[in-house]
Amino acid sequence: MSKYTLHFKYQAVLHYLHIRSQQRTADHYGISRTHLRRWIRAYQEGGIGALEHPQSKTMPQHRKNPFIADKPDHEKTQAELIEELCYMRAEVAYLKAVPLKHLTLPPKRKL
Repeated sequence: MSKYTLHFKYQAVLHYLHIRSQQRTADHYGISRTHLRRWIRAYQEGGIGALEHPQSKTMPQHRKNPFIADKPDHEKTQAELIEELCYMRAEVAYLKAVPLKHLTLPPKRKL
């Protein structure tokens, strides 16, 4: 559920469009300029309907290895084993390509 109603967002956007000052509009409605900027952009791109649904900017979930299955290797089909092997090879190639400075810890500082 959104913290702000559709009507509230719409009124804030209209106020901004009338006076053309994000800071004054944000102060008038007691909201952050970031919220106001998002609403203005959404309104300009999609009209009032775009204000109804919040913009989802969630971080993508880190995808685990899909080949780590519940069944042991001897029960997997040959196609599953080959697919898992290709995945693992790609993973190793990627890790080798990443610069080591990103994988190592910084040196400890002496006191």
